Amino acid sequence: MNDTAKQQDQIDSLAADWVVKLGGGPLSSAERAELERWLDQNIEHRLAFDEAQLAWAKMGALRTAPGALANDINPDRFVALEPTTLAKALSSSLWHRVPAMAACLTLVVIGLGTWFADPLLMLSTDHRTAPGERRTLTLEDGSRIELGPHSAITIDYDAQTRRVKLLSGVGYFMPRRLDADETRPFVVDAVDVSAQALGTEFTVETLDDGAQVIVTEHQVRVFLRDNQSVSTLLAPGQAVRSAKQHLGTIHNVNLDRSTGWRRDRLTFDNVSLAEVIATLNRYRAGRIIITDAAMGTRKVSGVFQMGTPEQALATISSSLELDTVSITPLVTLLY
Repeated sequence: MNDTAKQQDQIDSLAADWVVKLGGGPLSSAERAELERWLDQNIEHRLAFDEAQLAWAKMGALRTAPGALANDINPDRFVALEPTTLAKALSSSLWHRVPAMAACLTLVVIGLGTWFADPLLMLSTDHRTAPGERRTLTLEDGSRIELGPHSAITIDYDAQTRRVKLLSGVGYFMPRRLDADETRPFVVDAVDVSAQALGTEFTVETLDDGAQVIVTEHQVRVFLRDNQSVSTLLAPGQAVRSAKQHLGTIHNVNLDRSTGWRRDRLTFDNVSLAEVIATLNRYRAGRIIITDAAMGTRKVSGVFQMGTPEQALATISSSLELDTVSITPLVTLLY
């Protein structure tokens, strides 16, 4: 290997290290500054970093569903494979162009399986929880948020608005009410919608193609972020979902069931398997992957205690007559 190739290999490895670090959690101020300096040093650094993010995004499909990799996944083929062999099986022309980066990212993603989100999202995360973890936060104005498992938010308060962005997962919001000393509206952004509190408590949850808002007390105004003229007003016990820049119809919910995650209890009533698995993935390290998109449309009903997510998966797979297999301790295929 000549000196130029060695230098490029080192750059690729450093880029991979940064992307992996970003995927594991938010950077400190010093780390952010160090990353910016490294990116500004050379155009090759920035190009390598962009390649690393593309590779990460490709493997990121394993976080919730195989997506574009669906046709490549064969449970019988992967049962006995070691991580390094699996990395070769999932290789592509992109990965061949950056072998050092590919090896690094593949082993981390398959071997650890605890990545949280894409690197750019991680740059702006203020608070997050690990799989199965719940945490209650108190904000500077006294508002409280109960952050659900494997969830992330950013806080963006300014002189006009108290804004929280739910980047992923679920949160139960208990904003400080408006009074003479606090006149700024409290707004939660999630995917394609915003929820403005009107003296209330409410839940916001991100979904694959949108978000869901459920009101516990008082009222919440929900509107599309890109078109605020499209809005609806929710009363206690009501919910609305968005999907692809469209607000659904208001529907009634059982509040005890819909907020059961706050007590580590999940209730599903005729919910798609894809949505159920996405929820279960918040409670365990690694990922459950549905190997067939049609399978993900099957419906699930039941009440499950999330202290034992593996038991919940076993019950669901048994009731639907499905099989599971673990590729590594942190990657489980459902087929």
